[in-house]
Amino acid sequence: MIVESAKKARQIQQHLGSAYQVLACFGHVRDLPSSKEKAPEPYASQPWASLGIDVENDFRPVYIVPSSKKDKVKELQQAASRAGHVLLATDDDREGESISWHLTKVLGLKETQYDRMVFHEITAEAIQKAVKQLRRIDFALVGAQEARRTLDRLVGYGVSPKLWNAIGGPQSAGRVQSVTLGILANIEHRRMQFVSAGYWRLSATCQTAQGETFPAQVTRYKDKEGRMQPLAKPKSYDAQGTVIDGSRVLTAEEAGKLKAYLEGRPATIKAVTVKPYTTTPPAPFHTSTLQQAASVRLKLDPQDTMKYAQELYDSGFITYMRTDSPSLSTEAMAAARAIAVQEFGPAAVPPSPRLYASKSASAQEAHEAIRPSGTTFRLPQSTDLSGPQLALYTLIFRRTVASQMSDLKGLKTEVDLLCGPVGLWATGQQVLDPGFTRVYAAEASESGTLPSSLAAEQQVRLQDVKAEERQTPAPGRFTQASIIQEMERLGVGRPATFASTITTLADRGYTAVHDRKLHVTLLGLMVHRYLQQELPMLLDPAFTSRMEDDLDKISQKELNRTAYLNNTWNELLAPQIGQSSRRPPSIDLGGTGVTLNVRPGGGFRDPPVLHLKRGQQQVVLPTGLLPEQLTPDNVQRLLAGEQVKLKTSRAPKEAGASGPGKPAATRSKRPSTPKAGGSKAAPAKKRATAGGSGTKPPRGGKAS
Repeated sequence: MIVESAKKARQIQQHLGSAYQVLACFGHVRDLPSSKEKAPEPYASQPWASLGIDVENDFRPVYIVPSSKKDKVKELQQAASRAGHVLLATDDDREGESISWHLTKVLGLKETQYDRMVFHEITAEAIQKAVKQLRRIDFALVGAQEARRTLDRLVGYGVSPKLWNAIGGPQSAGRVQSVTLGILANIEHRRMQFVSAGYWRLSATCQTAQGETFPAQVTRYKDKEGRMQPLAKPKSYDAQGTVIDGSRVLTAEEAGKLKAYLEGRPATIKAVTVKPYTTTPPAPFHTSTLQQAASVRLKLDPQDTMKYAQELYDSGFITYMRTDSPSLSTEAMAAARAIAVQEFGPAAVPPSPRLYASKSASAQEAHEAIRPSGTTFRLPQSTDLSGPQLALYTLIFRRTVASQMSDLKGLKTEVDLLCGPVGLWATGQQVLDPGFTRVYAAEASESGTLPSSLAAEQQVRLQDVKAEERQTPAPGRFTQASIIQEMERLGVGRPATFASTITTLADRGYTAVHDRKLHVTLLGLMVHRYLQQELPMLLDPAFTSRMEDDLDKISQKELNRTAYLNNTWNELLAPQIGQSSRRPPSIDLGGTGVTLNVRPGGGFRDPPVLHLKRGQQQVVLPTGLLPEQLTPDNVQRLLAGEQVKLKTSRAPKEAGASGPGKPAATRSKRPSTPKAGGSKAAPAKKRATAGGSGTKPPRGGKAS
């Protein structure tokens, strides 16, 4: 039996015994040649040899065994020659199917000498069941993987030489990498153009006759004509700091007078609305939601999450971690419900098991959700796990059990108050039954629980009135968790590629992590600007999403591989790449006559030189400067030869909590007024395949 990782091989060997020999191939055993020199005869003399793909002959690829895999292939050949039969037990997805097919070629296996074996968890029961349910290789899946690999190679080898000349250095582009960079760069541009506006926020503490208190916000104020007008809030402004919804913008003087007016006055409750609410448990994890949750809760970057998930899978603790599906098997639902009843009683679960399905119409390879393996789940405290593996297993365990538990139930109360010309609003919620949140060993959160005695026409006294001036926030940057969520929403790439795409952008120097937010670097902005000018198709999420859908159709035998590649490459991408120039990009910095420019360094491996230009003056920028540091003041300082302090970058693995970050510098809509009233590790298993979402050829390789 051949699997992909050594740990998995050892685990399976224990379940099968001495009748089987279980070996690991460590990912792909064949790949496209990385250069013309590595192409085998008689192909090395062909004009397409550097690509490894005969574009004119049905996009026929040429495969070689990389030098790093020759010893492994020899070992597998010797073992296969001694065996009576070979079971190809690589992962049950496109890549795994392709690896199995390549193994049949390098091992010289006839159809009668091998079978395909698949499983989604490494338990004795699952392995024994899989041995009895063998199948043939699915060549539609192989074709879809080959189409993806071919397209990545063509795009990467076609675009990268253009970037070398326009920007310099070993730059790269790719169908998923470039779209993701575009999403991040667009946010950065919006932040750079954002105009901040000030608004006033007034709040008060309401006290009942019985001495109970609760907070309320001032939400509306009568104008001179006696019409009640809502007060401006962040959503009232556009990106230029202009009010767009007719809200009233208070001046500092008005805010101060309003604060003084409200202090100590009685307010009348006009209405009290109490509504029941329920919160259903979230679905079990699939790949992208696990990466998001681990980033937020465990502060793990996506690449490390997949590394630890791989280790848990290989050791038999969880089911397969590359899946688009949130569904659970009947046995898994029963196991989760049993634990919930055991820990919290019969009322902890609804009468029937909860069923979950993917919301994505393009979900592929829909296996089971990521859950604890087996028909009974091991409690986290009963395992021998520790460190990040234990934390990740606990996260998966709790999410799976919670998914089968009862809803959280509570009451939401809304109170409308009036004090003369001023309207106030108070909200609160009370949890009646914590439901599924019990599994997280913490009380369900209650926000601003209001006194139960509140009623219409009741009077309360306003005290501790506060007036605070705030600034509208710039568009929030993405975290590693939220960019994954956005990629999934747009259909850009697949869950299994999200982590590697984020890592690639960081490795290329296109992004950096500061305060747990993903920042696009100046180099990243320049690469994006070049693609925006010359190859806009590579930045279109809809185009990339359609490509993913087409790959699904190939795997489902609804679309021919050659026809798809001919249409996508020959008719769409190749013409645009062929017509693109090698003109260096330039970014205008706010109409000041200053532009951000780039030129290649001294050699291919030398980083590009980023510089400011004003007329004939050019100033080279220090390495590590981020776009938000190019404020008008800093630009003038740099042009005058002064230094600007650099930000200290954090390692990507520290990325985690989401939420908008305060911009380093935004232009203010109006002058500030006084406040009224005071206050990485590599993956455990690496498939030996070049390219992915951002492939670049070796220097000197021919572009298609």
